[in-house]
Amino acid sequence: VAVDAIVERNYGDAEGLADPELARRFPADAEVPGRETREHVVARVLPALLELAEAHPDQAIIVVSHGGVIRSVLGAVDPHGTHGMIANGSVHSFRHDNGTFELIAFNDPIEEESLEFGSAGIVEQNALEAREANAGGGR
Repeated sequence: VAVDAIVERNYGDAEGLADPELARRFPADAEVPGRETREHVVARVLPALLELAEAHPDQAIIVVSHGGVIRSVLGAVDPHGTHGMIANGSVHSFRHDNGTFELIAFNDPIEEESLEFGSAGIVEQNALEAREANAGGGR
C-alpha cells in the first residue's frame, strides 16, 4: 500500500543536483528555495506512521522510505542518538507504544556489502543530505 505522506523529502531547487552543481548554485550557508524542512517532514510522516501502527496492533510492519524521511524521523524519535550513514537498503527498527515511537535499533546489515560492491555513498546519492550530515543537522 502506498502512503503519500511517507514520500521523500522535497529538496526544492536542489532536487536531483549532484554535489558540484549544488555547491555552485547554493554555497554551504545559502538557503535552498523550496526545500522542505525536517520539521515539516516529521509533521507529515509521523502521523502516517502512527496511523499504520494503530491499524496493525500487535503486528510487525515494514515501511519502506527514503533517507531524508528516515533521517528526519530518527531525529524526532531519538534526538540525542548518534546515527550514522543511512545506506540504501538499511533497516531501522522502531517500537510503537501508546501513540509514541521508540528507536529499537539503528541497523544497517548490508552496509559492508553495499560498499564492497561499489554502491554509491551518501554524497553520490544525495549531495544536500551529505552536506547536512557533515554540518551536524540543519534544516
